[in-house]
Amino acid sequence: MRLDEFCFVQNDRQIYAATLPIISKGRTTLRIASSPFGQDGLFYEIYSEVLRPYRGYERLQIPWWEVYAF
Repeated sequence: MRLDEFCFVQNDRQIYAATLPIISKGRTTLRIASSPFGQDGLFYEIYSEVLRPYRGYERLQIPWWEVYAF
């Protein structure tokens, strides 16, 4: 399951909460991706862990020049 450009999504917390039962059975993974959009929203909280730890996530930073499409 993928949540793309997640920092721009309205109702991000409700969408994230709806995905947790889907991935809880261990049959799929959750990928949350986004371009930066400031220090706000659930994407920023998960990526930076400023409010609490979000264990089990692998965090990657991919600069634009490493994206083949660009």
